[in-house]
Amino acid sequence: MASGAVDLFIADPSLEGLLKLTKVDLLAVAANYGITTTKQSLKPVIVATISQHLLAQGVVASQEEEEDKDEEGLERVEVPPGSSPIRPEGGVGVESRVPLTLPKFQPSPEESGRSVETARLRLRVARLEADLRDKAERRQQEYELELRKLDIKRLEVETSKEIRKMEIQAETEVKIQIRQLELAAGVSSSPPVGREGPFDVGRNIAIVPPFRESEVDSHFSAFERVAGALHWPKEVWPLLLQCKLTGKAQEVVASLSLEESGQYDLVKAAVLRAYELVPEAYRQRFRNHRKSSNKTFVEFARDKESLFDRWCAASKASTYATLRELTLLEDFKSHLPDDIVVHLNEQKVATVAHAAVMADEYALTHKTVFYPSTPTHGPRPSNSQAVRTSRAPAAQPFTRGPSKAERECFYCRLPGHLIADCPTLKAKPKGPLSPSLSKGVGFVGPKKPSVVYSPFLSKGWVSLCDEASQQPITILRDTGAAQSIIVSTSLPWSEKSYFGSHVLLTGIEMGTISVSLHWVYPSSSIVSGRVRVGVVPRLPVDGVSFLLGNDIAGGRVVPVPEVVDNPDPAYTGTETDRSVFPACVVTRAQERKMKNEVGQGEVRPIARKVEAIESFPVPITRRQLRRFVGMVGYYRTFCKNFSTVMAPLTSLLSPKVQYAWSAECQQAFESAK
Repeated sequence: MASGAVDLFIADPSLEGLLKLTKVDLLAVAANYGITTTKQSLKPVIVATISQHLLAQGVVASQEEEEDKDEEGLERVEVPPGSSPIRPEGGVGVESRVPLTLPKFQPSPEESGRSVETARLRLRVARLEADLRDKAERRQQEYELELRKLDIKRLEVETSKEIRKMEIQAETEVKIQIRQLELAAGVSSSPPVGREGPFDVGRNIAIVPPFRESEVDSHFSAFERVAGALHWPKEVWPLLLQCKLTGKAQEVVASLSLEESGQYDLVKAAVLRAYELVPEAYRQRFRNHRKSSNKTFVEFARDKESLFDRWCAASKASTYATLRELTLLEDFKSHLPDDIVVHLNEQKVATVAHAAVMADEYALTHKTVFYPSTPTHGPRPSNSQAVRTSRAPAAQPFTRGPSKAERECFYCRLPGHLIADCPTLKAKPKGPLSPSLSKGVGFVGPKKPSVVYSPFLSKGWVSLCDEASQQPITILRDTGAAQSIIVSTSLPWSEKSYFGSHVLLTGIEMGTISVSLHWVYPSSSIVSGRVRVGVVPRLPVDGVSFLLGNDIAGGRVVPVPEVVDNPDPAYTGTETDRSVFPACVVTRAQERKMKNEVGQGEVRPIARKVEAIESFPVPITRRQLRRFVGMVGYYRTFCKNFSTVMAPLTSLLSPKVQYAWSAECQQAFESAK
């Protein structure tokens, strides 16, 4: 529905009125005059389209026509009679006069401003039209440029095809001519099947299978199949093979001489030997291969067949006789001692007869002779008797010790296996937290020892050597332990700390375990210095990492106080609280003895040690601080809240903390004194 502005424009159309209309009014005007336009077009584009159609139809006049009409509408001034007529300019002997007319019409300022605005709008429309034309021209040029590029590419492809076609045709003609000349000469020099001319290593190296260290034997089989199918000459096999070798195989081939590296069989044997792919290794793989849960029985059977074939191929058992010898030899070795089996494997025996002879020779050579003890009274046996005695055991048949099925495991005490194959030991978690045994808990944190053990617990440090970094430990004094033991997770054990022997420990369950002995350097209020302890995976008391036994501590249960005969009268001693030692009867008996017999009823530290502590200078190094803490800790039972008071000082004992003496350390130092 047309608005009032559209009706006014249709009644009096003009370019100035067209510019004042809105976009909706412009679309209505275009529909009225049958001008095609769209709503998506910009307003300047719609104005330009409508103005062009209206100018072409003569509905509106252009600016020049309007100016001409304005000039025609001007009034002319009548010339009064008697005045001289106006003559054409340039007449001969005639003076030219300016015609007497009114000055040119000047529009009002209001009309002048409107015309300027109209001119600006027209200029803007013209610029938009010019931009549209430029964009259209650029798109056209880009389109033509793309077409030219496509034509050039098409010509290049066609040219390359023609050139390749001509090359193939020329090569074919040359080959035909050469073949004709050979036939004419009666000489046949055709290359083997699968080869054309001389062997090209660079072209065939891409066909060589990639080398993987996990499948060394499979790589050689695949390489030999490819080389045989393509009829590669065997003299180039080592060269092609060495181009694909990596890791240990490449190092082994590099160590060979120039002549040896050119022989394929020597290169193959050296690589297989480096990866321990000898007949014995194939045999062990075949015998020890077990079915996994992610494999089917068909896959397991295929793996068994493959391993058996590799074992036979490595042992060169291709006939019934060789396979029979291989089976008998394996069964024969299973009934021999381990040292004899190792000797036979080193000698690489291939038959049972040869293995039996070598086993007898080894048994006679390495036989151990035990002489009977010489009696105290009686004649000494002669040399002949001694010789007969030494030869007597040789006549007896070889008897092995108890078989593996008869022997008893040293760890779980069950027959049928050894400690190396003990399922109980293998199922034991390696650390304090095992992922396979993890369960949901409400709180996860380090376990603390029971309150029952608190009178016998103490803190300390331990290291593998005196200069090494020390680790904090919790020590439990056990008066019923004959051997001190430590948890294996406390220190990084090595061969240097190993004492070279083991000790047998028996617990209340009457079971016996073997524990290795190591040298350690503990530092505590009870014992310090180099000691020998046993290393166990864990202790039955949670939170305890060091069990201090009688072998190190002796009779010391806690830091032993010293008793004087003449106590200080100023000291008002009180009876020791019985709740401090709830489970140690020996300590209470010693206390009663010291009160009634030695100390006249009072327990006191010795004066000279107290003076040494009071006169101790401020520690400059960590070693001096450790000495002071040891001296003060010797009498920790006499100090209340000893751990709290000494906390700033004990924190400096750790090598992980920088040794810096602070005001808190000085206060703790003075309080400890």
